[in-house]
Amino acid sequence: IFRNVVIDGMTLDLDMANQSGSRSMNGIQLMCSNDSIIKNIRIIRWGTDSIEAFPLAISWGDPDTLLESSNNIIENCIVERPVKIKSTLSPGGGGFTAIMMYSNDSVIRNCTVDGRWDNGTFSSSYSGNGICAWGKGTSMHNNIIKYVTVGSYHDTGHVADSLIYNNKYEFVVGAYITYYECGARNNTVI
Repeated sequence: IFRNVVIDGMTLDLDMANQSGSRSMNGIQLMCSNDSIIKNIRIIRWGTDSIEAFPLAISWGDPDTLLESSNNIIENCIVERPVKIKSTLSPGGGGFTAIMMYSNDSVIRNCTVDGRWDNGTFSSSYSGNGICAWGKGTSMHNNIIKYVTVGSYHDTGHVADSLIYNNKYEFVVGAYITYYECGARNNTVI
């Protein structure tokens, strides 16, 4: 388990268009992290043509030990300028989740996701999810999410007592906020 990790102040240019072979470009992923912060990060020219991409993520992740993450923060981050995303990667045409938090009692705040391609164009056939916040007691607020198929995606089998407020959605093609599966409880969207 990672504890008290701070990743602060950088731009990651993944330059996916010039990579060879089938690939998925992920920027920063903290697995099984507690009390960690990712802030002031900009990720550009990322994408995928094979499996779903997660350019910026904190998640629990050890299926053998079932370790969980908690008390994490993603703030003041920008994820933008993806290269063309393969359209058949997930239902609804999504091929990425730009910012993902799969952690209890955690926060995503003051972030921007812009799904326009590196050349400035946009197609809903090659897009995905803006922000996903999964876990118990997770908050998502003061974010700007634009040019994506789904603004905010929450797997309700894993979401409870969440608070989603003061987010701005622009040019979101499908749902602004999607809850998947059944069993959502005590979730507030303002």
